Amino acid sequence: MIVDDEASFVRSVSDYLSLCGYQVSVGFDGNQALEQMRKEQPALALLDLKMPGPNGEELIRKAREASPKTKLVILTAYHDEGGMEPALRQAGVAGFLYKPLSSLVELERLIENTLK
Repeated sequence: MIVDDEASFVRSVSDYLSLCGYQVSVGFDGNQALEQMRKEQPALALLDLKMPGPNGEELIRKAREASPKTKLVILTAYHDEGGMEPALRQAGVAGFLYKPLSSLVELERLIENTLK
């Protein structure tokens, strides 16, 4: 599952991961993410931290409630200047990637390692 409010980014990542053999669902805000997570219980969710609806720590907390077994990976353009990464990892986040992505292969590697 990919949830980000940048539609072109979601399309690009979704298309690439589909070509790699992953089943991909998409959402464009925190509320869609939570609704889909409750229904689908995905193995992994790629979440943007800043988007409409629940976001950031609130989204992570609610995602853990909606789908406890889903591994969460944060994709964000906001670099960890405030030191939030350790706190988010403590809250159950499995990984981080910062946008713009250097390559989709890097994302694929992170997904493979997270799902092991």
